Amino acid sequence: MPDYQAIPIEAPPGIYAETTDVDARGRWVDGSNVRFWKGRPQRFGGSATLLDSANTSSPIRGLRVFNRNSGEPVIAFGSADGLYVYNSIEYDITPAGMATGPVDAVNPSGYGEGLYGTGFYGGATLLAVSATPPRTWSIENYGEDIVACASDEQTIYYWDSSGGYTSNPATALTNAPTAKGVLVTDSRHIMAFAAGGDALRIEWCDRDNNTTWTPTANNSAGGVNLELGTRIMGWCRTGQGVLVVTDLAAYVLRYVGGSFVFSRTLVGTNCGAVGPLAVVAKDSGAMWMGANAFYTYNGRVDRVPCDVHSDVFGNFNTYQGGKTCGGTNTLFGEWVWFYPSASSTEIDRCVIYSPQNGWSKGTLARTSWWDVSQLSPQYPIAADATGILYQQDVPNLEDSLSWSLNLAYRHAGEGSAHVFARKFLPDFKNQFGDVSLTVKTRDEPEGTERTKGPYTITTDTSEVSIRARGRFVTFEMSGTGEFRQGAPRILATAKGSRV
Repeated sequence: MPDYQAIPIEAPPGIYAETTDVDARGRWVDGSNVRFWKGRPQRFGGSATLLDSANTSSPIRGLRVFNRNSGEPVIAFGSADGLYVYNSIEYDITPAGMATGPVDAVNPSGYGEGLYGTGFYGGATLLAVSATPPRTWSIENYGEDIVACASDEQTIYYWDSSGGYTSNPATALTNAPTAKGVLVTDSRHIMAFAAGGDALRIEWCDRDNNTTWTPTANNSAGGVNLELGTRIMGWCRTGQGVLVVTDLAAYVLRYVGGSFVFSRTLVGTNCGAVGPLAVVAKDSGAMWMGANAFYTYNGRVDRVPCDVHSDVFGNFNTYQGGKTCGGTNTLFGEWVWFYPSASSTEIDRCVIYSPQNGWSKGTLARTSWWDVSQLSPQYPIAADATGILYQQDVPNLEDSLSWSLNLAYRHAGEGSAHVFARKFLPDFKNQFGDVSLTVKTRDEPEGTERTKGPYTITTDTSEVSIRARGRFVTFEMSGTGEFRQGAPRILATAKGSRV
């Protein structure tokens, strides 16, 4: 009678997909819509509809959540159709006469189109970010009011909340330059990016005086031009100043007062961002997604090693990369980006990074994201391509989201022994719905793969008889309901010859 042992099925957190399923022994090698939290895999949390917008069915590409002085939470969001606010009731504050903007980027074609140094002579390539991206919004609160700018329309708008929500559209901010985006600094200056039609220029208004943009000796309005790159791609506030990322470099602007107002420091090169919503601030630093890598800033710019690099950047529609949306998720200590895959013109993929729990990926598609908000209960707010706002990662919500998780091939005796796996002993917490288990074996790393299953694991299943054998054994699990995995085990034995 073989001597079976209960062997834990466990691996370090995170997906490692940069080598073969045999070479990655002891790692999770693939998965979808599964994150790792406190070292254990679990499905992404639930998505609860907060608002199915009555005013837009276009992708929401720009979102901000803030509290008014009364404590009343306000969600401001923009789409190709316009600008809106929500505070338990949705209001249309689209500026009068504002035309509908582009939903998709326009692919360059022909010599002279696109960015310098990209594209084939006489044609286009799918290796560069489009020079004509879709409409995205940068939305900031200025006290209780709102400052907003649509990237394609380039007018800076102001919404005065004192006029109430009804019949009170946003209006052009007096004396402001044209721009592709805005930001309100901690020093109460409004910054305009790609100001006045110059793709590398930044201008700011006088402090606490948002209609004064012309510099004089008696105000702090001003501007600066960046040197490296062809255009400003993204920006965010950090604890170290305003981070501005072009398609080639990164700068930090710090408020110093006096005649300079803001100092400018080059902090990184060859670190361009893929779009304005892809640059994400957290604590004193920031992280962003480029066309072929992730970068982080915390005093200096560093490239972040990515364990799913080939899967993400080998399947990335960079011409639609301007749609890429990033954010943080404080609930799980994560950074998250949503992006369009090579086979899609719209966002259909996501990638997550946790310094403690590694990388994961999925098919959850969100076009805007806001971290734990001022709403109660406090969950992240996200939006999708149909104009719906969600509360994300709501626990114990029995919604359906397909997930999968694959373990690397395990072997005994460096592959010299055969493994006979007799039973699978599940260990799941908060399991909603069934889990499907498939067992695969091989006798050589490139040998014929044999499949047993799939087997159905219900909430009442205590063991599964699998009776699989081979020098290399792996397990794949999938489902649609929420779960958190503990420490499942297999009953197995190994021998030097076939058993």
